[in-house]
Parts: sequence; structure tokens; C-alpha cells
Amino acid sequence: MRVVHVADNHLGRRQYGLVEREEDFREAFREFVRRALALRPDAVVHSGDLFEHYKPSPLDLVEAFRGLREFTERGIPVYMVAGNHDLGPAPGGGRMSPMPLLEETLGPGFVHLGYHRPVSSDGPLTVAGLPYTPRQEVGELRGALAAIDERVSECGGPRVLILHQAVYPVAPKNASELSESELGKLSFDYFAMGHIHDRTFWREERVRRPISYSGSTEIVEEREARGYKIRGKGFYSVEFEEGFVRIVPHTLESVRPFISLSVRVFSRGEAEKALSAIVE
Repeated sequence: MRVVHVADNHLGRRQYGLVEREEDFREAFREFVRRALALRPDAVVHSGDLFEHYKPSPLDLVEAFRGLREFTERGIPVYMVAGNHDLGPAPGGGRMSPMPLLEETLGPGFVHLGYHRPVSSDGPLTVAGLPYTPRQEVGELRGALAAIDERVSECGGPRVLILHQAVYPVAPKNASELSESELGKLSFDYFAMGHIHDRTFWREERVRRPISYSGSTEIVEEREARGYKIRGKGFYSVEFEEGFVRIVPHTLESVRPFISLSVRVFSRGEAEKALSAIVE
């Protein structure tokens, strides 16, 4: 069985106020769709932050709908959770999200997982997922994960958990909601993570029960540029093999490269001269 894992497309992000950068994020999403379809996966799991805002523009809603429809029309189910950018400011379960709209328009092939529906076990794949949950509500998150684990522990076939959270030690302890040790106690074969934009794997690997961040599909923050040169940006194809998971990274070619320069200037004239040299 082959599953495609993607996260953090951030459709609608207008980096530095540039319309060109906004279009870059759309083009990265389009390339992901084209290349993922070519792999003929059995399912797609999306770990949140499809959008940059919980009220995406009509243009970005249409972009997302068209891309995801390419999978659902071919009988490839898409399982998705809401990331923090997909969620509105209302507390608890009242958070707004574009996900119900996508579920309504795309039909049963699009499965929005959350506290209202945390598990889907139709067919040979069991997929569970919860939306981004902030640290002040982590008790609710842990309780829900325990209940989900009881439910899926006896399910056959590959079991995938989708979360949009920071996990220690991938992220610093004071910035994480969960830890690898507590996730490791759950009965899942693959932990499809979103929220952290750097990839966990950038070479093909065969591992057991990985906590796996596929990373973002574009450079969302300037600080990601250095890691991009090493790890790339893109998505994973994941194959389940007798207790192991084979992870194959797919690097997108449409990502705009970043060039970072450090220049010391001591006057306005020097600054203007340095800027001219950079432009040239």
C-alpha cells in the first residue's frame, strides 16, 4: 500500500507582500498534485495548514478544490486535519475552518478528521487525526489520543495518525505540545505530522513507526532557506512493508530559491551602493 503524505502548503501566503510569492505557493501546490498523481497512491494524508488563513480567498479555495478533486475523482481518498492557520480564533471546538466546505463540495472522498470524527477505518487503511490543539488545551488532546488508541489498537492493516503539532525533541521542549515518548506508546505504524516546516527525512529510508514531518511545500519563513538547500521541499510517498515503513522524499522543482546575503554598511550611500550591487 502506498500513501502520499503532505502538509503545510500555506495557500494564500503573500510573503513580503509580493503577489509573485503568493503565486509561488500555488504553483508548489500544483506541482505536488501532478507528481503525487503520477505515483498512483492508494490514499493521501494531509497534516494541516492547507491555507495560510482560516478565511482563504475565493482564488485559493478554488485552487485547493481543483487540486484535491484530482485525487477524489480518481477514487483516491484524501484524509486531512486542520492546522493552526486553517483554524479561526474561537476557542475549543468552536473554531472556524474551511474544511467542512471542502468536505461538502468534494464528497465522501475527502475525509475531514477532528474531534467530531477522529477515526476513519473504511477499507484496508485505518486513519486517525486531530486538528491543531494549543498547549493550554493539551489535556484534551492527550485524552482524545488515548480514546483513539483504544479504538484502533485492534484494527487490521496499516494505521496512520495525522497531527499538526510540535513534538519534542524535534522541536524545543518549551515549544512542543507532545513528546516522541508519549506518541511511541500509541498503536500506529506511521505518524504523519505537520506544523514543522523542515523535513524529517530527505533520503529514502526504511524505518519502524516513524514520527515523520513532510515539511512545507514552499519556503514559508526566511529561516527555512538554509535547511531547504540540504533537505529540499516537497512531500513523501510512504509504503508499508511487514512492520516497516519505506519513506521516499519527493522534492519539488518549482520552489523559488532564496539567496541570503549579509552586508555591513555605515551610511545611506553605502547602503544604496550595496543594494545596487545585489540587484545587479
